[in-house]
Amino acid sequence: MRAINRKTGLALLILTFIVIMIFGLFTLHSLAKPHNPFEGTDEQELEYRHELKAVLKSCKASTAGINLTKRCNDGRTLEYEVVINLPKYFNTEEREYIREQLEAVDLGVDGATVRLSFSGNEE
Repeated sequence: MRAINRKTGLALLILTFIVIMIFGLFTLHSLAKPHNPFEGTDEQELEYRHELKAVLKSCKASTAGINLTKRCNDGRTLEYEVVINLPKYFNTEEREYIREQLEAVDLGVDGATVRLSFSGNEE
């Protein structure tokens, strides 16, 4: 009878050890996952691009292209560079008006900076 109790005790000890190891591994795994403070920005960026396209369309520049580049240097803030490829036939006044309209569009990402420029095809 004493041998059965030792086997049962040893089995319980091994089972307890396995459960603790599994719990520890799950805890370490969850702590090791990097926290992404920018999660969910993809939808905001997509909406921002749609709004920029709508502004360009209202300014008679529906064929203009948008190049959106996102950069994160410090892990806490995002920097966006937006380059608009306007057709060459827009004059300086029209470009400035379009720039004002585009700068009025809000990206909606907290703490992000946006730098807007036109491509080098200006006259």
